[in-house]
Amino acid sequence: MKTRKIGAALTVALAALAYAGAPAAADGHVQRSDGSARVTFYSTGEKLKVCDGRKDGHSAVARLYRSDTGKTYSVWRRAGVGCSTFNYSMPEGTNVKYRACLGNWNNKTYWGCSVRVDDEA
Repeated sequence: MKTRKIGAALTVALAALAYAGAPAAADGHVQRSDGSARVTFYSTGEKLKVCDGRKDGHSAVARLYRSDTGKTYSVWRRAGVGCSTFNYSMPEGTNVKYRACLGNWNNKTYWGCSVRVDDEA
């Protein structure tokens, strides 16, 4: 009787350990504290979603760094309130860093960015 209980407990413990060790998708998001700009990165398919959350005349901007190119890109949502999704092709394991900013599309300036999030494709 005791052997059966120990065996069942061991099976549950090993299953939990296997689940915890499984690779997780590196999807993440960040937004400005006022909710005016939000950025979500999807590691599967390497997609970046930029959302403008306020009707304030400004654009939402994602500042995206890619380790495979060594460059930082400005990704703009300039169509007003709502979201735009951009599809990238990145090698598996590429480190990405991004933040959500508010910006002016006309003169390509941005300000008031969120904290930076480090992620992986």
